[in-house]
Amino acid sequence: MLSIGEWLETNGRRLLLVARRSIGLLAVLALALGAAAVWRGVDDFAAYGLVLDIGYLALSIFTLLLAFAMGALGWWLILRALGGQLDLGSAIRVWLVSQLGKYLPGGVVWYVAGRSLLAEELGLAPVLGAVSMAVEFLLQVAGAACFAVWMLSWGSVGSPYLWLVIAGASGAVVFFPRTLNSGVSLLLRLLGRPGVRVQWRHHVGLMSYYLLQWWVIGTSFWLLVGAFVPQPLDTAFPLAGVYALACVAGYVVPLAPSGLGVREGVLVTLLHPFLPLPVALGAAIIARLWYSAVELACGLLALGFSAAERRHRRSVGMPVK
Repeated sequence: MLSIGEWLETNGRRLLLVARRSIGLLAVLALALGAAAVWRGVDDFAAYGLVLDIGYLALSIFTLLLAFAMGALGWWLILRALGGQLDLGSAIRVWLVSQLGKYLPGGVVWYVAGRSLLAEELGLAPVLGAVSMAVEFLLQVAGAACFAVWMLSWGSVGSPYLWLVIAGASGAVVFFPRTLNSGVSLLLRLLGRPGVRVQWRHHVGLMSYYLLQWWVIGTSFWLLVGAFVPQPLDTAFPLAGVYALACVAGYVVPLAPSGLGVREGVLVTLLHPFLPLPVALGAAIIARLWYSAVELACGLLALGFSAAERRHRRSVGMPVK
């Protein structure tokens, strides 16, 4: 029986071609439907009293930058927990540059391959790079899902005791070390890599860290929405949860470049209870531009810094990392 890696090596090009055409057709269809929805409800924009609050917009960008910094630091902490030796500055640059791969056709494929190669150039063992990314992915997805449940339970209709049970159960699952270790072992088996176990104290610490990162990401999204549509404070938690769920949906569709179209579709659906449909669609499009602009700027800045460092090392005769 062929392994996943052998099957992908044999059928990879055909699969990518089909995936690209399918994603392209879906993107065109989504844009057409979105444009039609905006055109039908264009009067709602004026009726809803849209504004532009520069202060809120600046705060949303600042908090998103903080979230990206936390993401890079989180990967470095995972490497440390697994016994990897990579200095913090190099880890941050590798993490930021690798984000650029998500915008290529194939999305996660280039994102994973790019970070693996960059880290290997700096002396990180390939196995450790694969393990660290598997751990990071599972922590991000589990953290986002748990965070979304907690945030959406705030002020939700229904029994508060039921939501308390759901939130408690989800927290127990993501904080239970066996959950993470089982997921990591499965991913590594599919990649043909040896298994690894994350210690309990590291797991709890990292899970708490990624929940905090999602709180920062969710807050940045609430600030972004508030920059155009004034929002009461009691919408901060549910809107943060909505964005976390939309991001998870984008993560689990690996061939969509940076979750393009998937995240927006989920976001519009979940925002509709809070905003009129055309306004929700506009918010989803603005959120994509906002997130991508900040992510690409950080990645290109890190890429430029790495290139400048390489040139400097060559000019003084130092080995190039």
